Amino acid sequence: MTHRLALGKNGGRGVGRVLRFALVFYWALGAVVMLALPAQAHKRNFAWSYEWFTPLPGEKEIEVWLTSEDKGKNWEPWLEYEFAVSPRYGVGLYLTYEGTFPRDLNLNGWKWENRYRLGNFAPNRWLHAGYLELKKEEDEPYEIEAKWLLSRYSKKDEVLAFNLIAEKPLTSKAEVEWEYTLGWNRPVSKNLRLGLESFGEFEDKEHFLGPNLTCDFSPNFRLIFNAGMGLTGESDDLVLRVLTEYEWF
Repeated sequence: MTHRLALGKNGGRGVGRVLRFALVFYWALGAVVMLALPAQAHKRNFAWSYEWFTPLPGEKEIEVWLTSEDKGKNWEPWLEYEFAVSPRYGVGLYLTYEGTFPRDLNLNGWKWENRYRLGNFAPNRWLHAGYLELKKEEDEPYEIEAKWLLSRYSKKDEVLAFNLIAEKPLTSKAEVEWEYTLGWNRPVSKNLRLGLESFGEFEDKEHFLGPNLTCDFSPNFRLIFNAGMGLTGESDDLVLRVLTEYEWF
C-alpha cells in the first residue's frame, strides 16, 4: 500500500527541517508530560479506522502518525492538527513527510480532512458519519478521498468501526479505487484497550489483519498501535502504524 504524498521536490525541504524538530519535540514532550486536565473529548481507538465522533466545540488536537511498510526499518510520519468547526463538523490539516523518522525528513505533502457526523449518540446502535479529503502528491493531480464511517458502541465500552473508502485522482481517465478498514476493541484496564484491526485495497488485493492497542498515558495523551500482517501474496508481510494524539480545550 502506498501512503506517501508530495508537495514539491525543493519547496518543502527548508520548512521540513524546522518541522522535523517540531515532530521530535512533540514525541519527547508526550513521553514525559502527564497533564491532569479532565478528559472530556472522545479519543480515537484505531490506527486506520475513523469513527463516528468528531471533535467537540473548543477542542483542539495534535496527532503524529508513523507508518512503516518494511517491518519497522523506516518510519514515515504525518503531522495533523484537528479542530471543531461545529458540534458535528471537524477539520484536520495534515503535513506529510518523506524520509526516515526522526532523521532525513523532508516536508513533501499535505491533506485536508473534513468529517461530519449524522444523528445522535446511542449505545448498541449503528452510527453514521461522512468523510471527505483533498490531498496532493508530487507531480500528480489532486486526489479526492471519500469515506462512509460506520460505528457501534456498546454499554460495556466495546467499539466496532467500519470504513468504506473511495479514492480518485482528479483527472478524467482515473478510476475509483476502493479500500476498507474494520476495527474492534474493548477495555482491559482503565488505561488500556486491546482489539483487532483489518484494512486493505480491493483492486490490488492487499489485505491486512493484526492486533490493535491503545494506551492512555494521561487524560489528554493517547498512543495507538497496529501491526497489520499481510493475508495475500500481493500484500506486504507486515505494516506497522504508531499514532499519538494530544488534545486540549
